[in-house]
Amino acid sequence: MPSSSSHPEPSEIPTFFTEAKASLYVKLLLGICFILRLVSLGTAPLFDTTETRYANIAQQLILRQDWLVPYMPLVHKPFLGKPPLTFWLIGICYELFGCTDWSSRIPNFLEGLLTVVFTALIAKKITQQTGKKTDGLAPLILASAGLFFALSATVSMDMLVCLTVTASMWAYLHIQQAKSDQSPKALFLYESLLAVISTIGFMNKGPISLIAFVGPLVLLALWQRSWKPLQLRWWWVLLVTLGINAPWFIAVQQKHQWFWSYFFINEHILRFISPNYGDLYGSGHHFPYGTIWLYVTGGFLPWTPFLIVPFLGKTVGHFKGLWHRLNTQTSTTTKLIICWALFAPLFFTMAKSIVVTYILSSLPAMALLTGQLLAETFKARHAPHFENALTTTEIARANGLLSWLPFLLAIACVGCLGYTLIAPSTLPTNTLAIGYSLVAIGLLSLLSFKAFQSKKAWVKPFQVGLIALFPVLGITIFYLCFSTALAYKKSVRPLLVELAKQRPDFAKQPALFLGSAPSFSWFYYGQEALVNQQLALEKQGLAKPLILPEYDNTPTLPAASATVFNQPVVAIVLNPNEPQILVAQKTRQDLTIRLLAKEGYYAAYLVTRK
Repeated sequence: MPSSSSHPEPSEIPTFFTEAKASLYVKLLLGICFILRLVSLGTAPLFDTTETRYANIAQQLILRQDWLVPYMPLVHKPFLGKPPLTFWLIGICYELFGCTDWSSRIPNFLEGLLTVVFTALIAKKITQQTGKKTDGLAPLILASAGLFFALSATVSMDMLVCLTVTASMWAYLHIQQAKSDQSPKALFLYESLLAVISTIGFMNKGPISLIAFVGPLVLLALWQRSWKPLQLRWWWVLLVTLGINAPWFIAVQQKHQWFWSYFFINEHILRFISPNYGDLYGSGHHFPYGTIWLYVTGGFLPWTPFLIVPFLGKTVGHFKGLWHRLNTQTSTTTKLIICWALFAPLFFTMAKSIVVTYILSSLPAMALLTGQLLAETFKARHAPHFENALTTTEIARANGLLSWLPFLLAIACVGCLGYTLIAPSTLPTNTLAIGYSLVAIGLLSLLSFKAFQSKKAWVKPFQVGLIALFPVLGITIFYLCFSTALAYKKSVRPLLVELAKQRPDFAKQPALFLGSAPSFSWFYYGQEALVNQQLALEKQGLAKPLILPEYDNTPTLPAASATVFNQPVVAIVLNPNEPQILVAQKTRQDLTIRLLAKEGYYAAYLVTRK
């Protein structure tokens, strides 16, 4: 007799993601993410201050023929706020592929790819432990999370932090399995792998990678009121980590006696508790306490609602019941993933000096949890889910989002298209391509919303794929279509192209930066040709250290000492009508100020003494 329930029986529910073709479908979507990110890797110039600074520090390794101590460009000051691994990786890419925007971003791209791989391995491990194939979506969710996809094609250190934390969690799960199986060989193998991963993390950004891994274990130990999660041969992990890293730290300390004090105290303690912690390389990013939670919410879009909504409730009793179910009906592994997702936001809640990249290490855990929640929407709705910790009603909320979110995306596309038609002057010339792309995404979203009513087996997977590709396509279109606009607004690259035609040797001359002109962008692009020349000499065995003249960072041009201009100086300004230039032209009769080039937002002047 047919069931009187309004919900279909379990056997009638489409089970697309439990079939073999689910794996192929997810791999196809992941392949699209991979190709689009690879294609757009070098389209936009290096424009962020951090990007150009790190890429330029890597240039100094080659120019100076010194791979021990990283140096800031043109000031002969060692950059010791971070260990050198990221600079070494970028430098190796320069050696292999030449000095370009594309090659400087290769390390982050590969680190992001490996993070997705380790996330997939963790999902597979969870499936083996629980016997439920509920985590197959996690790699796709991570790869398409807006912040993760965007940062996988930048120059930064935090993607490698994310990779080492994820790889450490993978090794930790295998360590626990080896203990359960009473396999000493496997235990030693994975503890050694954990030690190697810890070594990589420490040489990338110091102890923060190890803290980001140990922190969730501490939270888990407090949750379970047991120190069992922390029972590892830490002496072995620390011995390998310190043994491999110690030679570099000792060698640098011998050359610069202030290194240890600044690195371990100022950079890893004071920066999180004091706005003026003595930063030698810039200024901290100061925000109100708790800002990190806004970063987490926005950085995980478009998947944030799927992770948050099922856990929401209107009463205190709801949250008490939810906590009881999570505490008593979820596995230790799931609890660890929850602690992993929460640790970075909790750790940085009371920190005022933060940047959005600090949340990267939590995104793989959030993807694992969201993958499980979404996969369970394809199951019957008559029983609790999420390892029996969530009720059918709570899980159904994610199911509802799956149908309505594409509709909201379509509305967003219409709004963006309307803006391109109303204000075309603010956009690049290829506005038409952007408009067509937005229309296509909007139509697909509306199609998925309409098709949802049919309850066909392909509808929900189609919606999942559409939501995954929306940020990926959006960010790719942004890079491909707006790269020229970005270059003119945030980078001096167009200016340097024009300047090189008039003065091919400009990179070897002192430079003066006025207003908010991006000095690191100047250094990077100004020395690009010099680095490639040095690489060519290396192949012939003729390379010698090239230390460029130090520039004078004079605060104002009108008040600059005449000795600054004993040789021609190139002055870079953000605005061609910079008041300093106008004042200096009228008041400094001892100087000759000549416009060399003007492109977009920037202008270059040659300043010489008469």
